[in-house]
Amino acid sequence: MPSDQRPSTPPTGASLSIQSTPHSQGSGSHYSYQSQNHQSNYKPYLREDIKHQYTITFDEFLNDILHLAPDWIGKNASRISDIVHTQRFGKMVSKFREPVTHETSRYPPFIVLANHVISQLDHNPESNICFCRNDPVLVGGSRAERKPDVAGVRCQSLKVSERSSVDNLMKDGPVGACFWWTELLLFFEFKLIYKQLLEDLVRDAVTRDRSSSTSYH
Repeated sequence: MPSDQRPSTPPTGASLSIQSTPHSQGSGSHYSYQSQNHQSNYKPYLREDIKHQYTITFDEFLNDILHLAPDWIGKNASRISDIVHTQRFGKMVSKFREPVTHETSRYPPFIVLANHVISQLDHNPESNICFCRNDPVLVGGSRAERKPDVAGVRCQSLKVSERSSVDNLMKDGPVGACFWWTELLLFFEFKLIYKQLLEDLVRDAVTRDRSSSTSYH
């Protein structure tokens, strides 16, 4: 083929169809595009991505990722029941459910609650997991530029001076020492839905009014 007829890489920002080459059809090949896109634009790429997903069961996650014993759930069933019926657990749940104006206010009570439950369970010290704030820091190790709100990592990941502890990350995440994708066991995204929050507040208010009225009579 003459040199002046060689195919060239599409320029950054170009508008390509999902069938275009040399890029793959998955979303990972289109991270560098600078154009503004909408949900309808990226849905075809996400569909391509999830074709290759593999879903594991909760037991598989416990056994293969956290390296817990195969009968861990059975042995801890009564312990889990004991934890959720304690007054301390109830207070933590109530704290998490308090009305907030921004989703970031949900991070601390969730992290405290999740780490409390983990600490009360029978687990393998070598694979102990803890939950930390990650937002607003980008996760390292790829050009995807993602910053999940809360991350689940092995406790060894906190043995970095800039991270130090769960409490140290509670306000600004791991600034100066970002988590890497290879460190993340799982992550969480929080969404604050005002409509549902309003409905909960109204329902609670009605319940209190009815209770007060009943006790008064």
